[in-house]
Amino acid sequence: NIGMYPYYAKSLLESEGGGMEKAGVYVGNITQIEFGPQVSIQTYLAYLFSGILHKFGCRFRPYEKITGSTDAAIEAGLQIFVCAFAGEMNLKKAIDEVLHLFEKIEVNPGNKPKVAIFGDIYVRDNPVMNQDLVRFIERSGGEVVVTPYNEYAKIVSSSYFKIWMKRLQIADVILFKALLAAMEFIEGNYYPVFEPFIGKPASSDSGDIEKKLAQFYLRYEQVGETNDNILKINHIMEKYPDLSFFVHTSPAFCCPSLTTESFCRKIEETFGVPVVNIIYDGTKTFRNGVILPYLKYPRKLETNQT
Repeated sequence: NIGMYPYYAKSLLESEGGGMEKAGVYVGNITQIEFGPQVSIQTYLAYLFSGILHKFGCRFRPYEKITGSTDAAIEAGLQIFVCAFAGEMNLKKAIDEVLHLFEKIEVNPGNKPKVAIFGDIYVRDNPVMNQDLVRFIERSGGEVVVTPYNEYAKIVSSSYFKIWMKRLQIADVILFKALLAAMEFIEGNYYPVFEPFIGKPASSDSGDIEKKLAQFYLRYEQVGETNDNILKINHIMEKYPDLSFFVHTSPAFCCPSLTTESFCRKIEETFGVPVVNIIYDGTKTFRNGVILPYLKYPRKLETNQT
C-alpha cells in the first residue's frame, strides 16, 4: 500500500545478485486472487496454520516447564506443515502430528496477566522493529494475546464490504464475500481440534461495526489503520474480558499511528483497560521497559459503558 516499497524491494534483489536479480516483486491484492481462487485458498490456509502455530507459542511458552520446548514444537510443526503444503503429507495427518507435539509439552498451572498488541502493521508483529516485544512480555511475566493475519482480515472485512457497496464496487463485494465464505467453510474442517488450546477463531460477522466505531466518533467510510485497530480492540475485549492491558506500537513520525494514539484515552475509558504507547525510532535505545509497571501492578480502570 506504499508505492515505493515494491520498487525498493526489487532494487535490493538486484543489488544482491547471485540469481536474486531475476526475481520479481508481486504487486497485487493480499489474497492473490489474480492467480485464481485455489491460490487464494492455499494462501489463506498458509496464514491460518502459521497463525495457529503463533497462537500456540504464545499460549504455551509462558507456562512451559522445560525452557525451549514450545519453540522446538513450533519449529517441528512448521516443517510438518511445509511438507503438507508441498503435497508430501495429508493435511489432516499433519494437524494430528502438530497437535501431538504440543500435547507433549509439560506446563505449569496458573494464569499470567494477558497483554494484547495493536498498532502499526509493520511494527506490531515484527520482532526486529519492536525489539522482540512478545518475548520481552513473556520473560517479564505476561502472556501475549495475538491476532494472526487471517483473523485480522476477518475482523475488518465487514467495514471494507460496506464501503465497497457504497462505492458501487459490487463485483469486488461478490467476489471477496464468496471467497471469504469458502475460506471459513474450509477452516471449519480443520480448526475445531485446536479450540481446546487456543479458543474459537475470529468470525467475519463482526456485529454492529457502525456502533463499535461510533463509540470513538468514527465512521466506516474513514477506512484505514485507525478504524481497523478499533475493530480489532473490540474483538479482543469480547474474547478476552480479563485482559490486563494493551500495548500500542508505532514507528516514529507515523501519521496513522499518531491518529490511533489520540484515541488511547478513549479506549481506556470505554473498556477499562490501560493502554501503553511505545514508539520505535529505529535506534538501539530500548523502548519496551515501560510495560513493566503494568505487568507488576495490573489494574482495571473505570469504564463509561453502561
